[in-house]
Amino acid sequence: MNEKNYEAIIEAILFTMGESVELDKIAAAIELDKKETKAIIEKMMKHYENPSIGVKIIELDDAFTTGSSIMPQKKNPDFAELIRGKSGRVYGNLLQLLVTMKGLPLAYNKDLQEDKEGALDTAHTLMQCLSVMAGMISTWTVNEDAMARECGVGHLAATDVADYLAKRGLPFREAHAVVGHLVLMCEKRGCNLEDLPFEVFQEASPLFEHDITEALDIPSIVAARTTEGGTAPAAVAVQLQRAEAQLVADEGVFGSLTKVVEMGHGIK
Repeated sequence: MNEKNYEAIIEAILFTMGESVELDKIAAAIELDKKETKAIIEKMMKHYENPSIGVKIIELDDAFTTGSSIMPQKKNPDFAELIRGKSGRVYGNLLQLLVTMKGLPLAYNKDLQEDKEGALDTAHTLMQCLSVMAGMISTWTVNEDAMARECGVGHLAATDVADYLAKRGLPFREAHAVVGHLVLMCEKRGCNLEDLPFEVFQEASPLFEHDITEALDIPSIVAARTTEGGTAPAAVAVQLQRAEAQLVADEGVFGSLTKVVEMGHGIK
C-alpha cells in the first residue's frame, strides 16, 4: 500500500453516505495501515541510536532531521517522531467514529454529520505520513557492518542449535534444555556460542558433531529459512515480487479515482 491508495477515500465516503456504517470499516482499515507506519518508525528509532553497539545502524538524511539546541553534533529524528505521534490522532478519530455510531438504528441519523471530519482528517494524516516516510526511507543509509556486529549479541543462533539436535532425533523440548545449558555456560564465561570449544558441545549432547559450526554462522542461519515468508534471499525475493505486483495493481485501480479534496479547498 502507498499514498496513492488513499486518494480514493473521499469517493469511498460519498459512496457510503447512505449507509454510514461502512465508514467505520474504512476508518478501521486506515487505522491498521497507520499502525503499520508506526511499527516501521518504532523499529527504525530503535536502530537509529543503539547504545549496545555505540553506533547508528540507520543514518537519516539531514533533510529529515533537525539540530539540537544544546548539542551541535546531535541530529534529532523529528520527522520520524512526529509520524509516530500521529498514531494517537488517528486512533482517536476511529474511536470518536465508533462511539458516534454506537447504538444507532438503520438509515441516516443526524448524529452522522459527525462522521466525516475525523475520517477526512485520518485520510489526510496518513497520506502526509506516507509521503514523508517515502522520502525518509529512500534517503537513509544502513550501516551493514553495525548490523552484522549486532547479530553477534544475544545468542541468536540458540534456536538453530536446538533445531540441529531436533533434526538428529532429540525431542525439541530436550534440545531446548540442552541449548539453555550451553547459553548459561556462555553467560558465565562471558562469550558467545561460537566461542565454546567443541568438547563443551559434546559434553552437553553426543549428537553434536563438528558441523555444528554451520549452525552458528549467521549468514547460514538466514539462508536456511526457505519456507513461505522466510529470511532466505530467495524467499525474500518472492515476497518482494509479490509486493511489487500488488503495488502495480493498486496504482492501476486507484490512479483512476477522484483525488482527495482538502477540507476547505478545491482540487489542486
